[in-house]
Amino acid sequence: MFTNKNVLIAEPNSILRLGLRQLITRFEFSQVYESTDSVGLMNQLEKYDFTHLILGFQMIMNSPIEFLQRIRERYPDIVILLFTSSNMFNYQRLVNDNLLHFYLDKDTSLSELKYKLKDFSETCIQSIASPLRPLQLPIHNPYGNLSDRQSLVLEYLMEGLSTREISQRMNIKDNTVSTMKSILFSKLNVSSLVDLIHYTKQHQRY
Repeated sequence: MFTNKNVLIAEPNSILRLGLRQLITRFEFSQVYESTDSVGLMNQLEKYDFTHLILGFQMIMNSPIEFLQRIRERYPDIVILLFTSSNMFNYQRLVNDNLLHFYLDKDTSLSELKYKLKDFSETCIQSIASPLRPLQLPIHNPYGNLSDRQSLVLEYLMEGLSTREISQRMNIKDNTVSTMKSILFSKLNVSSLVDLIHYTKQHQRY
């Protein structure tokens, strides 16, 4: 077990950071640090000896797999929990691929949230069976053939963003967003935004 547990909360939204900090301080961490952007996150990881990391999905949304791979390679002893307000990405796949240990999405209830945070706080790398691949039956994921960027476009579309707003968020051209939307529609076998909304309501869980 740990002698000192230090946790870093990396989340750009100040309200979410405050809420997570208030919850996590119940679990006897020696120090609780905060970061608001990806650059600050990596600087903090270099500077301090962390045992736990709570990572907001917005911090890594442009390239989540690559970012998590970099963290796991440089800091293999950190227990990672991903926090997201969306369930449009296959987070279980990231657990199965040994890129993180826990995740919380927008469907997580308050009681489940507290339980997972407790489990997260009491977990150390030494206590996790290696490799970090839970034995389970394969789960059909209707979004599994989407790329990271296509998943992100889907998330933004479900938030009601326009093509222009998505292009500004992702720092890409409008035409690129339109192309990605067409590919997205084709992969999910829908022909309109209305169909897409209906589809996601039917397939909210992975």
